[in-house]
Amino acid sequence: RPRIVQEAPDSYTILALVAMGVGVTLTLTSCMHIQQTGLVYRPLAGPPVVLRAALAWRTDNPSAALRSVLDIAEEALPTPGTHAAPEALTD
Repeated sequence: RPRIVQEAPDSYTILALVAMGVGVTLTLTSCMHIQQTGLVYRPLAGPPVVLRAALAWRTDNPSAALRSVLDIAEEALPTPGTHAAPEALTD
């Protein structure tokens, strides 16, 4: 069982600590744009991991900004079973 001795509030902080030699981390491929000296990304072997994401909001909120965020979120992270998988993920 891993011994976790430090936690950080966000990916930038975690990856900065890793780059400085303060341990290792598991991270998302979406973090690979964060480049720092000493930081190396390696893919994990095995089948892809499914990451569940959720959004919460008040149903009585008529905000146009909220509607835009929900539309963008649905495009970026579609509700399972409602969109075809991108070709890159089905090869």
